This record gives sequence, structure tokens and C-alpha cells, in this order.
Amino acid sequence: MTLVVNPVATNVSPARIRVVQETLLARHEVSVQVTRHRDHATELATAAVASGTDCVAVLGGDGTLNEVVNALAGTECAVAVLPGGSTNVFARTLGLPDDLRRAARATSDALASGWVHRIGLGAVNGRYFTFHTGVGFDAAVVSRVEHHNKLKHRIGHALFLYCGLREFSLFDRQHPQYVLRIPPQSSSTRRRTNSTDSNPADPVPGYFAIVQNTDPYTFLGHRPFTVAPAATLDRGLTVTSIGDMSVRAFLPPILGALANRKGVRTNRSVRRWEDLTHLSIQNAPDSMLQYQVDGDYLGEAEQLEFTHHPNIVSIVLPIVPR
Repeated sequence: MTLVVNPVATNVSPARIRVVQETLLARHEVSVQVTRHRDHATELATAAVASGTDCVAVLGGDGTLNEVVNALAGTECAVAVLPGGSTNVFARTLGLPDDLRRAARATSDALASGWVHRIGLGAVNGRYFTFHTGVGFDAAVVSRVEHHNKLKHRIGHALFLYCGLREFSLFDRQHPQYVLRIPPQSSSTRRRTNSTDSNPADPVPGYFAIVQNTDPYTFLGHRPFTVAPAATLDRGLTVTSIGDMSVRAFLPPILGALANRKGVRTNRSVRRWEDLTHLSIQNAPDSMLQYQVDGDYLGEAEQLEFTHHPNIVSIVLPIVPR
């Protein structure tokens, strides 16, 4: 096993690295590799695959995991997830505990028992993602958070709330940021979740889109923020698009999702398509698309092409005792 460690992740320290390493060493041969810069985890995981390692375990946040997954997709090398970041969306989605010793033990037990399964991934412009890509307003908030990265380590979710409110006050909510297009053949079921939807091939303008490979979208403390419950690792992509950013149209479905955990309800402004194999989002005139992947801001683009890739990566599913 190769253990890829992001030493500057929120919940990573020399003592915690030792705890994880000692726990894994009880059953496995472990080589520790430490990241030094962005995308270094992809390089380390690529080298691990070339050396014949069976599994790459990731001790870091969702961004480090994303980098490793982009190296392992399409190979037989498995990925194991350990919660070292501030939110650890994907680790929590898999049911891993926040405690690193318990998480490492659960991962070790699963690997020893052969609990390794192939799962699907989404991809945007060739970049794989494990749980979601955010476009427009969502990405703008993530960008603002990254400008205050040192505060993220200290105040966590409070920073996201502040940046969200700040960005909402400054965001252009009068002119749509993008046009969403879904080819009719993209979904095997062609299922749409409300009667207000027009033909899927028609362009859909919007301000805020979330393309999900799984749900929840994120966690607020220990509370999951569910956007689209139908988004699961054994199905195609789900896209939720918000076409009205006025306070009256935007806040009720968001607050409702936080209250009942049943997802963001669709209406004339909030529209959703499920089980998609591909879709595209193009910038509106006089604007550029901001986007983030698995919680990391990736910049701007004129067009985003999304595809779903079933059974493309092996993942260690943790065995967590009750």
C-alpha cells in the first residue's frame, strides 16, 4: 500500500500520520509519500501504480483524493479514503468515522476482507470527480473561500457561510451565467423530475448548477446537505440547475433541503435531470464559467463537457463496526 499524505490538510499532523501508519502496518506493507504542491498527489499515485502497488490510501481532504483518483481511474489499483480534510465529503458518504484510528482500522479490515468494488465517476473536460462539480455561484463561493485558506483551518464552516453571504450580495443575479444543454439520448430513462421541464435538448439558462456523481452535496457540521438523493455511485450523473437567484426564488428550496434532508425541491426555477451519460454547460455572452471540482476551484472556462464513466475505479469500502 502507498499512503499519500497531504501534510497541510486541516486534520493532518505528524502524530495523526503516525497513528494511521501504525494501524495500517499491522496488516499491510506501507510506503508513505508526502505531497508538496497542487497536483503532486496525482504524480505520486501514478508512480505508485507503475511500481505495482495494490492500493493507494489517501490521507487528506477531498481535493487530494480527487488528484489520486485521476491517476487511478482505468487501472486495477484500488483507492482507500481516510478523512484528513475539513469536511471529508466523500469519506463520510462512504460511512467512514471522523476518528482517524477507527477509519484506518475500518479501511485495513475492508482491504484484508476483499471489500474492493468498482464504482463510476463523473468527468468534466477530462477531469474526473468523485462527488460533484459546481458551476457559477457555487464555484464563486469556493474561490472566495480559497482566498482565505488560512482562516478555513481555524473557523471551518463559518467561513463558507460568510463567503456565501458575501458572494450572494456581489454576484450578478440579473444576467444568467450559462446555458445548460442535455442531449435527449443522454439518459437511458430520460426521467425528468417535474412537469415544468421542456424538451431536454432545449437550452436551459442558469446561475448555479451542481452536477453530482453522488449525494450529499456537502456536510454542514455532521448534517448532510442533500441536493439530489437519486445521485448514487451506481447510476449516471444528476444535474440540478437554478435559473433564478432572487431571494424569494433561491432561499426557500435551499433552506427546505437543510430542514428535511429530502433534497432541493424542483420548481419553475430549480430544475433537475437524472441518470445522465453526458451534458454540456456553455458560458453566456459576456461571461466566463467559474467551476469547482470536488471542492477545489479550477478557474474559468468557455464550455464544460460532462461525461459519466461507469465501473472505472476500484474503491475500498470500509467495514465500520456498529
